[in-house]
Amino acid sequence: IAKVKDEISSHGLEEYIQLIGPSTSVESYLAKSHVGILSSESEGLPVALLEYGLASLPVICTNVGDCQKVIPSEEFGWAVSPKNSSQLAGSMLEVLTNYPDAIQRGKRLQKKVEHEFGKECFWNA
Repeated sequence: IAKVKDEISSHGLEEYIQLIGPSTSVESYLAKSHVGILSSESEGLPVALLEYGLASLPVICTNVGDCQKVIPSEEFGWAVSPKNSSQLAGSMLEVLTNYPDAIQRGKRLQKKVEHEFGKECFWNA
């Protein structure tokens, strides 16, 4: 984490990036966010990815574990190869340069998550 903090500082991004750590109540943070990024080398089905979707965030994630079940195509977000920083950076740049499209992907993801992973999927089973 020290290296991440050093990078944030060296680029003068302290005003824009907060490192929060573990939290049991993420809704308020997600409401203030513009994009959800999950960069992992391995995952199952990450709850964070579902939370990003429910918050209607544009999402960039690594294509590991069951992430492809949530982001199966570019219609819903960006899935990049793990350990590929240039692909991750390219997706981040795409979100920044075409934010209206990113917002639409986030909205489609929200509907998908609600439909495929929401409480109705479990209560009506």
